[in-house]
Amino acid sequence: MLTGASEDAWTPDLRFSWSQLERDVSARRSLCDALVSRSFAVVEAEPAVQKAVVEVAALAADFFDRPRLERQAVGQLKLFRDKVVGYREMGGGTSRFLELHAVAGGGTIPRPARPEELSSAAARLHCSLQG
Repeated sequence: MLTGASEDAWTPDLRFSWSQLERDVSARRSLCDALVSRSFAVVEAEPAVQKAVVEVAALAADFFDRPRLERQAVGQLKLFRDKVVGYREMGGGTSRFLELHAVAGGGTIPRPARPEELSSAAARLHCSLQG
């Protein structure tokens, strides 16, 4: 938590509306500039997208809480149709990365066995972000 400054006092140039980003090229350029200069930005999504993000975040947390062998069963990072997919750990498991990519017809590559809903939830999130 920041002290001495309100959230709005330091983030107006880092806040972006998803709907504005969809229709305004200068807003997209500003987002890129913010990411380059500050390494983060806040993107405000529509309620349906927010719900999908929360669902995927909870399922991903469940995935990362699973035993190491279960996580690694997804398979190591690899290229699939020019996309990086799979799972990777660094620093003895202190850094963990899961890359899922939506495929036609629903679901993802790879498709983690547990939690069962992760693949379909990630595919739904992808579709909601595509508009």
